Amino acid sequence: MTTRSANIVARVEPEVKARSEAVLNNIGISMSDAINLFCKQIIIQNGIPFRLKSEVPPSLDASAWSEEEIVAKVKRGMEDVRAGKARPADKVFEELERI
Repeated sequence: MTTRSANIVARVEPEVKARSEAVLNNIGISMSDAINLFCKQIIIQNGIPFRLKSEVPPSLDASAWSEEEIVAKVKRGMEDVRAGKARPADKVFEELERI
């Protein structure tokens, strides 16, 4: 086992830190372990270990959303259903049950 003795100091937005810690807690690892894994992957991949994109998809973890975000998403979803751009979940589940 290697002793960890090097420190990394990074400044991140408080919300980014809180939301990422919540995700890490759900999978059972610490921020320190996650950063160590990230650094090891940088070495293995010889670069950033994921593709960088201009658009990041929104989180599907509703526990991280504010009340305003939830209301906005529900309204947008209902508008999409009314406009025929989406289908209600119960209809999708009915179709899946027939498969």
